[in-house]
Amino acid sequence: MRATIFSIKAAPRLDSHGKPTVQVEIATSDGTFAAIVLSGASKGDYEAIGLRDEDSKAFGGNGVLEAVRNVEEVIGPAIVSKAFDLAAGLKPIDDFMVKLDGTSDKSGR
Repeated sequence: MRATIFSIKAAPRLDSHGKPTVQVEIATSDGTFAAIVLSGASKGDYEAIGLRDEDSKAFGGNGVLEAVRNVEEVIGPAIVSKAFDLAAGLKPIDDFMVKLDGTSDKSGR
């Protein structure tokens, strides 16, 4: 049986330092899985730039509501619509996300 993604949901969470970050839940034909994105201080060459709300009234501009909206309204539906075969690995999904982002530095802006 082909493993596919049925839904992708996101929610704001606080990391262990009290800094806002994003939790993503993916429902697949093999089960439901969740992960929290680390909100570290450094960024490697192949990592996306963290998207912050920049609203000084919410977490000093470090809120993640825009990032959550992007997962729920743009990224999630786009990935689900492609019906990727998860058994083929994550590279096709990674490549699709880079193309969907459309920026040279993966900033999403």
